[in-house]
Amino acid sequence: MDTQCLNLDFDIWKIDLQVIDFDYKKAKKVIRPQGIEITHMLSITRTDGKPFDFSKAERILENLQFFLSFTRGGWVGIGHIHGFGRGEIDCFESWDVDRITIDQVVWQWLPKTRPQDIKKAWEGFAPNFIDNSLNEIMRIAIDLYVQANTALIPNIRLVLAMIALEALTGTINEKTGWIRDKNSKVVTADRIRLMLAWAGISIDDLGYVKDVHDMKSGSFPIGWTSGPEITTNLRNWTVHATSENRKELGKISRLAIYRAAQLAVWHLELVLLRLIGYDGQYRKRTQPNVISHLEYEQVPWAIKV
Repeated sequence: MDTQCLNLDFDIWKIDLQVIDFDYKKAKKVIRPQGIEITHMLSITRTDGKPFDFSKAERILENLQFFLSFTRGGWVGIGHIHGFGRGEIDCFESWDVDRITIDQVVWQWLPKTRPQDIKKAWEGFAPNFIDNSLNEIMRIAIDLYVQANTALIPNIRLVLAMIALEALTGTINEKTGWIRDKNSKVVTADRIRLMLAWAGISIDDLGYVKDVHDMKSGSFPIGWTSGPEITTNLRNWTVHATSENRKELGKISRLAIYRAAQLAVWHLELVLLRLIGYDGQYRKRTQPNVISHLEYEQVPWAIKV
C-alpha cells in the first residue's frame, strides 16, 4: 500500500496530504476502521508557529473535503488528522470520517497525470469556499454535483445537476449582473443559458444528445435548439409527472436521456470551475471517447497560448 504526498497551503496553514493509493480488495482487510475505508491522511501546521486546537482547523478541513470530493467526483474521507504548532508540537490528533463514496468507479474531471492542476484548482477553490457570499451555494452545488455524479439512474442524475445549476444562477447573476431587473421573470433555460455564456461554455452542439435520439419514437423536439432547453425540458418532464409529460418523456430514448444527464453535469462542472477561476485542463465528459482517461483539454475560457 503506497502513499503520495501533496502540499496544499492556504493562508497561514501548511497542509500536507497523504493520499493512500491502494487496491480496494486488499484495503478492506487492511484499513477499514468502523467499516469505512480511509483515502487520505492529513497534517495541518500553522506557519506562524502558534498553537491551535481542532476547532481552529475545522473550516480548513471542510474546505479540503469539499475540494477533494469535487475533484474526485465522489465523497472523500480524510481519516487521520494531525495538527502541529510551535516546534512541531502535536496539538491534536483525530480519526474522523464524515462521508465517503466507496466501491464505485466515478467520473473524474481532474487530470490524474497533471498534479500541477490540482494546485491550480485548490488556489482558486480555497478562498472562494470560505467567502461568506459563496460558501453556502458552493456547499449545496458540490453536494448536488457529487450526488449527480454517483447516481446510477440518468433521470436522477439530470435532475440533481439541474437543481444545482438553477441554484447557482442567482449567486452568479449577483456577481455579473446579466439580468439587471431583479423582478424580471426569465425562464430557467434562459437563466442557465446566460450563466453558461458567462462561463464561455458552448450550448449549440446538440449532436451529443441528438445523435442517439430514437427517431422511431418521434421526431427530435422542435424546441430543442440549445443544451439548456434539452436538459430543462427533461428535468420538467421528470419532476412534473403529468400524463402529458410522461408521454413526452416516453418519446426519448434511454441513451438520449443518459447523454442529456451527462450534458447537465458537464455544464455544472464547468460553471463551478469558472466560479473558482480555474484555467487548467479537464476531462470533457461529452467527448466522443468517454472511456479514455488520457483525453484532456483546456477549459473554454482559458487564454490560448
